[in-house]
Amino acid sequence: MAVDIQPACLGLYCGKTLLFKNGSTEIYGECGVCPRGQRTNAQKYCQPCTESPELYDWLYLGFMAMLPLVLHWFFIEWYSGKKSSSALFQHITALFECSMAAIITLLIYHCIYLLRILLGINDAAPTSSGEEDCMWVREI
Repeated sequence: MAVDIQPACLGLYCGKTLLFKNGSTEIYGECGVCPRGQRTNAQKYCQPCTESPELYDWLYLGFMAMLPLVLHWFFIEWYSGKKSSSALFQHITALFECSMAAIITLLIYHCIYLLRILLGINDAAPTSSGEEDCMWVREI
């Protein structure tokens, strides 16, 4: 007597992806890595991330946003030599550059709706029809 035991998908980002949906019938694939912007639910099916980031997510995002700014400022100080008025202008320009890069990255990041999540808007899940590809298509 042989029993076919399906191995459980392990981890938060390993689950079964939706292959086909026809009405109420859903067909899922094998266990694998969830696509970007998705994690598993309690049944180990990949679902889009629509919740607000947790503490460690905020810490990671803050670190990744501050790292280029700190590196900019370090090398400005390293190469500016003595204190000058142009160094202050370069620091301000670096701050502006890193701020704009972070904002533009959130605006053009494809289909994750991260900006809507960060703003606390609850209807961040994409529609099932797939017609709305980018976050600026949806009305805020």
